[in-house]
Amino acid sequence: MAVHDKLADQSGRIGYLVLYLMGVPVGLLLVMWVLLGNNIFGPG
Repeated sequence: MAVHDKLADQSGRIGYLVLYLMGVPVGLLLVMWVLLGNNIFGPG
């Protein structure tokens, strides 16, 4: 029982870590896009 709970907790943490690592770059891109407007994709 205890071993299963540990495995479930660890896999849950890994899932959150993956979501976090995927979400951070997307969030940064959104913030940059909002701050700079369309200049981030276009010239100047």
